[in-house]
Amino acid sequence: MLPRTGSAGSNTAADHLAVLDQALDQIPGSSAAKTLIRVDGAGAAHDLHVWRS
Repeated sequence: MLPRTGSAGSNTAADHLAVLDQALDQIPGSSAAKTLIRVDGAGAAHDLHVWRS
């Protein structure tokens, strides 16, 4: 869960990227590079597709 300010939009690419960064930081070693990430339609933003590529 990622808390946002009251005026922030929901399900933005920035939200998805922040959560993914936090999640991958918890995986030890080089295993994060071998992790498959799946998202639903809300994650289908261009910023998310080009992230860490």
